[in-house]
Amino acid sequence: MASAALLDLMTNKTSEPEAKKKLAEVLGSHDPNACFMCARCTTGCEAMELLENFPHQVVNLARLGLIDELVNGEKIWACMQCLKCTERCPQDVAPSDVFLALRNMAVQAGAKVPEGFFKALEMIMETGYLQPVQEVVSRTFETYTRKTLNLREEIPQPSDKEKFKEVFMATMEGMF
Repeated sequence: MASAALLDLMTNKTSEPEAKKKLAEVLGSHDPNACFMCARCTTGCEAMELLENFPHQVVNLARLGLIDELVNGEKIWACMQCLKCTERCPQDVAPSDVFLALRNMAVQAGAKVPEGFFKALEMIMETGYLQPVQEVVSRTFETYTRKTLNLREEIPQPSDKEKFKEVFMATMEGMF
């Protein structure tokens, strides 16, 4: 007798036990089944504030085995990997790891990766940094630069750019 699958009534998608098992293998001890939906992860989520991303809901969908919905959706790409959700989780679920594992599964499945990720990758490959140097405005509307913070105005570049690119790409390949 085949096991009954869960059905998401909003999307009409069924749970995927094999994909859920694959996710569990990647996550190891950070088991989404340990989540009891306290939403502590969501209360500290920067992406939730900006993009209405709810980590506890993503973990719950993963826990229920609705992996296809997550892998082919946009929610997993909104996570900024700030790790606040992982720090706040009383059950050691590590929602940031769930997001990262789902992103890897999406790439392996050939899902479309948002353009911003390619731009970020290009910036890292060219400069070694995610963002260019920029001014920052404080909550009191004061503008700070590297100079006003007594930091070097020029950010050091990798001494051997080709070696940096080689190591960086090898690291990226290991993630996917």
